[in-house]
Amino acid sequence: MLSISNGLLLLSTLFSLGSMIFIVRGNWRNPTNLFFGIFLAFLALWSGVLIAFQTTIFSEFAIFYGKIAYVAALGIGVSLYLFSIVFPEGIRPKTSTIVNACFVSFIFIFFLVSEPTFLIENIKISSLGRDMQVANIGYFIFAALFCFFYLGGLIKLWGKYIKEKIGILKQQLLVIAISVTITGVGGMFYNLVLASPFFQDFRYLWSGPIFATAVAV
Repeated sequence: MLSISNGLLLLSTLFSLGSMIFIVRGNWRNPTNLFFGIFLAFLALWSGVLIAFQTTIFSEFAIFYGKIAYVAALGIGVSLYLFSIVFPEGIRPKTSTIVNACFVSFIFIFFLVSEPTFLIENIKISSLGRDMQVANIGYFIFAALFCFFYLGGLIKLWGKYIKEKIGILKQQLLVIAISVTITGVGGMFYNLVLASPFFQDFRYLWSGPIFATAVAV
């Protein structure tokens, strides 16, 4: 039987997947639909993998799921950044922008996979939850990359909202900017700040993705 936290994560996953399918089916060739669909897909992956992280009884699997969660989080940041470039104009971003974003992400994933103690050093499973040891260098690299892409995307969206004249596009920009801001604030507080080497509080990792429903709904 699912716990309350895992039940909420499951709802978040389904909401994100449903919204992604609805948006991409409309016109996946449109850069706006494509990048926002990818954004929602990573949100769904983030929520879903945290269910596995919380339910597994093996430390090795918990480490694996934890690393996948970090990959999903970085994917959220990159896809939002690319979406903020194309919306609402619908113009495909420069190839160099996409290549650079993917290259940086690949380097991060390479170290995450090839170095066992990069980012997550160890996880101890007990009846009280998961006690995770986060490596300082890996954490700071991830935090810097995520904040660059996610906060960069937010700045672009709010900047476009301010510049846009009164109309439907301005309203759309406002709704999207508010929703991804709520998602970002919740995710960064519970999954980046509290789960940092400074606080090492991993009890509320499941809370971050719940804010994703602000976008999915």
